[in-house]
Amino acid sequence: MSKKYNELLSLIDIWVGEEVSDFKRMSKDVETSLSTASNDEFIEIVKQIGIIPEKYDHDSTQEKLYAKMSDCVVATIFNKLGYQTSVLAERSDAADVSGKSIFHGYDFVVDAKVFRLSRTAKNQKDFKITSLSQWKNDADYAMLIAPYYQYPSTSSQIYKQVLETSVSISSFEHLLFLLTNKVEETKDISLRSMFEYPRDVAKKVLASDVKKAKNIFDGLDKVTCENSKLEMGALSSFKALFMNSFISARAKQEKEYWLNEMQEIEKLSLDEARNALIESKKIRSKIASIQAFIVIPKRLGKLKVG
Repeated sequence: MSKKYNELLSLIDIWVGEEVSDFKRMSKDVETSLSTASNDEFIEIVKQIGIIPEKYDHDSTQEKLYAKMSDCVVATIFNKLGYQTSVLAERSDAADVSGKSIFHGYDFVVDAKVFRLSRTAKNQKDFKITSLSQWKNDADYAMLIAPYYQYPSTSSQIYKQVLETSVSISSFEHLLFLLTNKVEETKDISLRSMFEYPRDVAKKVLASDVKKAKNIFDGLDKVTCENSKLEMGALSSFKALFMNSFISARAKQEKEYWLNEMQEIEKLSLDEARNALIESKKIRSKIASIQAFIVIPKRLGKLKVG
């Protein structure tokens, strides 16, 4: 993992240790860290950010803070692509980032999804396409961003929803391709097509194919190459290299975490293992919570019910 990415992870440790819940403070901390990153360092962060570290427990405070941190990185990605952006305040019924084209006037919202590599089951509830369509409110466009390899690979209801709502799908890899090729919206160059391509796809796709991933990603690949002025082969090679090199290396690191965990568990005595299991299920704290509702009266007459 890169030094700058590890610097961001250390912020999570600080926030947890200081019990920070101020979203503005957290956003400022990330912004300060990213402001000192070189272009190459930021690209390394974008490579990493779509993967939740395995060391963060599911639904833990750390996992939630990581997701918030990823929103700040996404906002910076669009800054570097030439947009004005802001990270939206903490809410469960809203997109993560809002943006506006400085030169061409359109605006948009973005919802970013990050996953751990050990996550296997993924369904439409993970991606919230229909909700995102509603969250855009008066904005012109809405976009979902997730790691490319985490989207359903062949067929899914989410692709039908994309065609029905015109919410665009992108990925950290496609945005990374634009960043590495120094693509930026200017007065003469509009990147509007990366938000609009679902409408073009919807006009051509057969009713029997509305759930197919290929239609959506062919459209995304096409506008990504057009905006970067490169051939489709360049993007294909980029995605293959990303999977075979970077993702493979990161997977080895995350696998090592669980191998170390196994080794530590194997060292436990039977009593230690039992206690560890009890603690992992939070059984004692659950019993204590229930106990608070149990009243043992000193003297009571017969209690009549009904």
